[in-house]
Amino acid sequence: MYLDNTFASLNVANRARRASAKIGVGSTDSHPVVNCAFPPFTIRRVWLMPQFVRLLDLAREYDLATYEVQDCARRLGLPHKKAITMLNENQAETLRPELEAAQNLKRWQRSRGTSDVPQHGDVVHVECACCQLTLDCRADLGEAYCDACRGHFSMPGEDVNRKIERLADHDERMRRGYVRAREAFYGCNRRLAHALEDRSGWRTAVTLLVHDHIAGPRGHCDKCKQPYPCETVRILRSVNYGYYKYTERFAGFSDEEVWYHTNPQRTAERDHWPDHEDETSS
Repeated sequence: MYLDNTFASLNVANRARRASAKIGVGSTDSHPVVNCAFPPFTIRRVWLMPQFVRLLDLAREYDLATYEVQDCARRLGLPHKKAITMLNENQAETLRPELEAAQNLKRWQRSRGTSDVPQHGDVVHVECACCQLTLDCRADLGEAYCDACRGHFSMPGEDVNRKIERLADHDERMRRGYVRAREAFYGCNRRLAHALEDRSGWRTAVTLLVHDHIAGPRGHCDKCKQPYPCETVRILRSVNYGYYKYTERFAGFSDEEVWYHTNPQRTAERDHWPDHEDETSS
């Protein structure tokens, strides 16, 4: 039905254009010919093409910020990713009541003099004026100090004794913080080393296990005597395909070479391997 209307509109426009060409022969005023020839085609074309509007245009229309229009569209489940996002007529009509409410709220806030700036008594995130640590305090306090620095910050006109006492207290408090930070750092390193060692252990075990199930010269598993890949290899491939591809690089390696390449942090201990000690003792 839509295509039939389209082709009918084009036929009407073509007939009107041919008729206007015949009427306009020898005419000095071409404006009536143009006005009577093209309106049907123009009106029909506007009716056929859908109308779109950008979020940016809606923000300008309602005197709102772009992010406010995007928030309204997000609450209604409409496209809102970018300011140039296009909305059709139905989506725009759905969004307009929400934009009108946001516009009225913004006008009411302006009339009462409210804004997003923290007022008296509000809690904000600031940095300590002494140690630059982040803390929560009231917005009307000016310079803020944390609990560790509240008793030893500088004061105008302080004497030498207070300055010495203040710096000593500051050094003691900061020293305790440095000790805790250092212990936490070394603790993280120890846990990381243990985690890497555990990973190397199970990685070596899985590699050695799969290494025994490599394909033989006839395409069968040397361990299970089944067509390759056997059940063990299929289980590893289904559980962790990335590590299955990692184990393929060790095909043709001996068990000692596999252990050597999967434990690079222990290469200096090569002389202390049990197999090597057995060979030297024998």
